[in-house]
Amino acid sequence: MAGSLEHHLVNQTANTPSMPSQPTNFFDLPGELHNKIYCYVLLQEDSIRPFWSRYDGGLGLSILRTNQKIHKEAKAIFYAQNSFDFTLYSSSMVSQFFDLIGGDGANYLQHVRMDFPAFRRPDQPPDGSDSPENNSLQVLSILQRNCPHLKTIETSLHRDYDLTSSLTTVVAMLDTTDAQFRTLPSLQKVVVEVFEDEIDEALRQQMERYGWSVKIVNNEKVTGEWDDDRSCWGDYEDDDRSFDEDVDDYDIDNDSDFWRRAAD
Repeated sequence: MAGSLEHHLVNQTANTPSMPSQPTNFFDLPGELHNKIYCYVLLQEDSIRPFWSRYDGGLGLSILRTNQKIHKEAKAIFYAQNSFDFTLYSSSMVSQFFDLIGGDGANYLQHVRMDFPAFRRPDQPPDGSDSPENNSLQVLSILQRNCPHLKTIETSLHRDYDLTSSLTTVVAMLDTTDAQFRTLPSLQKVVVEVFEDEIDEALRQQMERYGWSVKIVNNEKVTGEWDDDRSCWGDYEDDDRSFDEDVDDYDIDNDSDFWRRAAD
């Protein structure tokens, strides 16, 4: 009886999987699992607004400082699969962002949101160097210099743009904008948001001829979202303040460190 019990215990021990003597190393895991972890930690559903604490605080950038190999793997996902929103940013702020993340980070970046490249009617005089028109052109130039793999630009045609002129005049202005987008050789998709009461079928079809995706926005929905986010956006009551770097409510020193952590 004792011999039978001993034989049973020996067989049971032999059939029991042995436990590893130490935890599995992260790099022993499949690469696909690495990517899932990076995506879970680093990706945001909404676009990331650099230098705005509400958007920066939830990102797990500490993973980028774990070691050099993890940094290289995770940084590629962070920049390539997140969207970065530069709406209402001055060109100097956008330039500062790229200075902070360096050429390696900018090389991965594929998706941005920005102000629509502003245009004026042919009978209007050129605006000053600090105008929205020149600012948006400067932002496009910065993207062209820094983002060789940029694939998608999202933008919005809102009430500040004159869409009430004749179709011929508006098309001439949009032709110029399309030519500006085409200076980005890697660009594959342009998404343009337009308020539903400010676009007719002829104008929508013209935008689609450029290859743009036209997204019709409900006025009431946008108004509600704006009211909900006023605490985040601040009091932009004066349009000119959108291009004044001194009115933004953020700690530039701390946020500069934040973006350096994504680049170092």
